[in-house]
Amino acid sequence: MNISIAHKLAVPTNIESVVGNIDSYKASQFNQDPPGIRYKTAYIESRGGKYKGTHFFGPKSYLIKQLCQIVTLSDVDEWQPIIEAMGYKFNRKGWLHIIEKHGGRLPLRIQMVREGTFLPHHNVLVQITNTDPECAWLVTYIETALLRAVWYPTTVASKARHIKDILKRHHAMTSVSPIENLRFKLHNFGDRGAHAFEDAALGGAAHLINFAGTDSVAGVVHAMKFYGATDVIPGVSIPAGEHSVTTAWGKDGEGAYLDNLIDQYGKPGALFANPIDSYDTWNFLENVMGPRLPRLKEIGCTYVARFDSGHKIKTPVAGINNFETIIKVNTGDDCPVNSKGFKVLPPYLLGLQGDGIDACDVDEILDLCRTSGWSGVDVLGFGMGGRLIGEPQRDDMKFAMKGCAIMGDSSEWQPIFKDPVDDPAKRSRPGRLALVKDSTGKIETVPEEFCLKTKHPNMLEDFVVNGKLLIDQTFEEIRTLSEF
Repeated sequence: MNISIAHKLAVPTNIESVVGNIDSYKASQFNQDPPGIRYKTAYIESRGGKYKGTHFFGPKSYLIKQLCQIVTLSDVDEWQPIIEAMGYKFNRKGWLHIIEKHGGRLPLRIQMVREGTFLPHHNVLVQITNTDPECAWLVTYIETALLRAVWYPTTVASKARHIKDILKRHHAMTSVSPIENLRFKLHNFGDRGAHAFEDAALGGAAHLINFAGTDSVAGVVHAMKFYGATDVIPGVSIPAGEHSVTTAWGKDGEGAYLDNLIDQYGKPGALFANPIDSYDTWNFLENVMGPRLPRLKEIGCTYVARFDSGHKIKTPVAGINNFETIIKVNTGDDCPVNSKGFKVLPPYLLGLQGDGIDACDVDEILDLCRTSGWSGVDVLGFGMGGRLIGEPQRDDMKFAMKGCAIMGDSSEWQPIFKDPVDDPAKRSRPGRLALVKDSTGKIETVPEEFCLKTKHPNMLEDFVVNGKLLIDQTFEEIRTLSEF
């Protein structure tokens, strides 16, 4: 392969143009379809994976920024030399047709299930069809960016939903507190563990459809910008220290640091936190935090002791067990027992575990709390960073986009599908698709003909048609669909 170029290439002005937001090989496929293909349909689904189901969220920003953008002659002129330099014939005729006939708007129909919908794996989430018979090539041309816009935020949302279900199960066993409190039990610490700002924003917003506690400003602003979440801030946090601050006071200054934290933030009803392991977790609990509990109690605020070192399962539970003695020694208070027979902490103290945990760790910690006599969801909160935002990958939920139907001169849809003999799990769906819910609430994918013949409602709705956004979901609507 000759990779030399005869002249210096210019960087396109719009580096996110739909013309170039592709896997490069897509540029070679505009002339690969059988002769006479006028329309094509493809779909996206999760083919299984780590979690109990698919919590669909996230493509709206892509729909707005990419599929509702107007392709210009400058986009075509600037991207053509890039594509050609990479070794492909550029489909200039196809792009000029879109500009001249459609004013640069993409002749595509994007059907989707509503964002916030929770449904079983192996169901269609998105269906894409061209609306101009000259543009069947465009359907799978956009696969790279569209699939990315679906799989990543949906995987983060599905993981958060999985953890929410774990919290709900333990709440049912041990707690009598309002279930809405669980919204603040998985805090997003993930921005610094994200691969890029875009992941922090998308992943941060995906977490927020299930929870409300976050340190992701990017996620909050993404929800505000693309989903209109401006009436009520979609995510909140509390003042918190970190090791860079606590150690600035020196090893002998931990008490002075905590006094300053209480001076600054110790107001009735307030919460504030800091990591307690800068030097010695157990010394901090007994000799620094303990003597200050009476002051916290008198003020009526809540101090959140963050465990950040040691065994990620055993250390926080051992710390909670130590709390009981420390509270008794310093305040004379006993830890209350709820009507289900499990201990909770007095209102001036909570624990937090946020170091390297995953969903299974949350479950183990809460199990250990329960067997130790505690209502874990009431005495501990959890923070998750890179495992929530930075770790997800497409294969976690086996996301794929595949062609499913074509139409030629016969004006009838013909099914297409893959059926690998060595991997039946990768068999794709044939034909035009619909998504339906039966009288019991069960959701399943069916042939589109079922809805056309029976008039049964199709959960796949037209979100974007010919470059225009038709359904503009709000963040509150999505959260309502994601309710506890």
